[in-house]
Amino acid sequence: MTMKDKANKPVTATVTDLDSAARHEAREKQREAELAEYRKRMKEEQKALIEELESVGVHVEFVWDLLKPGAIALQPQAIPVLLHHLQLPYSDLTTEVIARALGVKEAQYAWSVLVDVYKKTREGWGIKKPGDTKVLQLGAKDGLAVALSDIATLQTLGELIALARDPANGESRILLTGALQKRRNKNAQVQAALAELIHDPVLTTQISRWIQWPALVEAYKKAKDGDTEKEPESRREPRLTVKQRLAVALSERVKDDTLDELVSLAKDPVHGESRVLLLKALRRRRNKSAKVQAMLTELMQDPLLKKEIASWPKPRK
Repeated sequence: MTMKDKANKPVTATVTDLDSAARHEAREKQREAELAEYRKRMKEEQKALIEELESVGVHVEFVWDLLKPGAIALQPQAIPVLLHHLQLPYSDLTTEVIARALGVKEAQYAWSVLVDVYKKTREGWGIKKPGDTKVLQLGAKDGLAVALSDIATLQTLGELIALARDPANGESRILLTGALQKRRNKNAQVQAALAELIHDPVLTTQISRWIQWPALVEAYKKAKDGDTEKEPESRREPRLTVKQRLAVALSERVKDDTLDELVSLAKDPVHGESRVLLLKALRRRRNKSAKVQAMLTELMQDPLLKKEIASWPKPRK
């Protein structure tokens, strides 16, 4: 803006700019004050834990400093202290951070302690931090699930699968499946467990993202089109049944060399209305492949699929 522009600027605009700057400054000061108060409350809550860590030579300002890569591996003497405090009545946030810090191989010997605390910890909504009044989604059970997934061994895999199978553990079970994902290609016990767990409405979406393609196809074939149990309320919309979600996964993961298999599934009326969701893969490819266009022409013989295909906007020329 030139000097002339500034001189000609209306007084009301200048006042508005000053008001806006003042409001911004006030918001920043409020944010800084809230952050300082938050740090003060957390420091007070974690005081005994931080002091005990210092007594064994681990110097941190807050417990979440131990989440930095390599922090625990370089200071394994912190593990017994963290295990002790994991079992004390801290806020949800502090418990979650302690649990996540224990998700290292050096803490594998403490498996039973983490399992015990995991089973006792509730999920859902509540107060996360000391001094809070707003109810938020709790994270301690999720933190424990992540730790268990990270420290699981071949010896403890069976117990982890049992925890993932138990609906009492809620949606935190999704995070337990990380240990199964890492072993999905080479462990028969894991492959058998995944074939079962993928039919759990809470776990279907997660497992279907990375389970082996043949296992995904088999899961879709076994799922019943008439199932009415859908994903939990907190999942993204639209809520789908297990078979519908598996159909979505197939359409998203299909490759050119497995397209014929997907079309074969879409042709089979035993799979009911979920077949409509399989067509998404063909819709994405219809302008690029004569083979796909021929597939769609054939599928139009099915009244259910014809209705869906006919509803698609005509491709641009």
